[in-house]
Amino acid sequence: MSKIMSIEQAAEIMGVDYKTIYRLIKTGDLPAAKIGRIFRIRESDLHSYFDRQVEQVKKTAQEQVPFAQQEIRCGFCGNRIFSSLSVAQYCEICSLPICINCYTLKKIRFCSEHIQTSPPEEKKTRIKCGRCSRLIVGSARFLIKCREPGCEELLCRVCSLLPQDPYCKKHRRTKSKTENVLKEAIEMGKDVIPCSDAREKELALIRDMKTRLSCPLTLLDPMSQLEFVTTRVKTDIRENNAIRDMANLRGKRGDTAAIPDTYPLNESLAARYSVKVGPLKKNTVIVEARVFSRLEPYAEQGFDADPVKASELGELIDGEIKSASKSKYFKALLIASPTGWDKNAVALIAGSKNKKGFMHNQFCIYLIDLKTGELYYNQGDDKTIPFLAIFTPEKLEDYICEARDYVQGKMENQTSLTLGAAVRESRISEWILKRAFSELSQSPDYRLDIIDDNLTLYSK
Repeated sequence: MSKIMSIEQAAEIMGVDYKTIYRLIKTGDLPAAKIGRIFRIRESDLHSYFDRQVEQVKKTAQEQVPFAQQEIRCGFCGNRIFSSLSVAQYCEICSLPICINCYTLKKIRFCSEHIQTSPPEEKKTRIKCGRCSRLIVGSARFLIKCREPGCEELLCRVCSLLPQDPYCKKHRRTKSKTENVLKEAIEMGKDVIPCSDAREKELALIRDMKTRLSCPLTLLDPMSQLEFVTTRVKTDIRENNAIRDMANLRGKRGDTAAIPDTYPLNESLAARYSVKVGPLKKNTVIVEARVFSRLEPYAEQGFDADPVKASELGELIDGEIKSASKSKYFKALLIASPTGWDKNAVALIAGSKNKKGFMHNQFCIYLIDLKTGELYYNQGDDKTIPFLAIFTPEKLEDYICEARDYVQGKMENQTSLTLGAAVRESRISEWILKRAFSELSQSPDYRLDIIDDNLTLYSK
């Protein structure tokens, strides 16, 4: 029989952090058995996983060719380009690369072959969008025309990005065209979310968050590192211009009373806490739940079937960052979408294999897909962990269970463990480890004490 080992022993053999092994077990990449509340791993399974990773790295290395070995040259001067960072732009006609020297010093925008035939620069003109009548300042060469054959009306950037209806005011989709779009979305297997469902999901989220915030919870202020309990919570519905925008989109300019109750309005619920730090200072912690729906498809078609894109989420986050720069506070922001999030939007927040997740000194952001109930956040950011008690208590319990398993595994070979040593060796959040210490001290096998200002757990 193959040798049986603990998570800590497996992490030591592989030379990785304890949390990495735990995560591989949770995702099913590394087989393990749970004996009581502690995971055990076969040595043969660990070696098999390592061999699979060796083959994967070898395969990836064969598929990727370094940029410097691709013999890429500037399309204007012909100089060798050794890094993708040295490519400033591509020729607007044939897409040959233009090096950064030609682009910045010589103002070159085309390759040597097309530099003479490049069209002259157009003067910036003032144009009105053919759909929303917004004033556009810029070159008409970069605007998109109405999709109706033969129509020359130009659309602004916002109207041209409408996934189902990039048409001018005259050729906007009729009801029959909308029905065709609906039929096409259903045939493609998309989840169609009508207005009434989006509004119902929006109100349900606000009610659910209000209920959760009314319960006393122990949280951590990431700015001051002080714990506080959510007592005397003051919640308020944040006012926004969504109802006015919906009225304008439906052709009822300014008449907000003409908007049915079934339309989504992107409502948000904010709860604010003031945490005292020292005799004269205060830190403000804001917990906010917000719904993000595309209002245009709902106003024009009565439904939406496309997940929110990363570009749309990025604009929302930029607005939050600008607001935060004007005052000092920490915000835990939950953004929900009735139609879900595309993979790039999820990667923007949660990160991916080649990209780090969203991190900010004054923010932690969570995304929730109201279709599936999935929650996405940056698991590498310790600031996100305490607020899981509000948004997904089950996930927080998993983190505490993981920390508890780690501490129990360490205490098998020693009689005491300090909180500082556990944080250094495991890289688990100090706040989570403190909760694990507290829970274990309530069992008859352990006791908790403070030695030299350091929290210490002893086995009896």
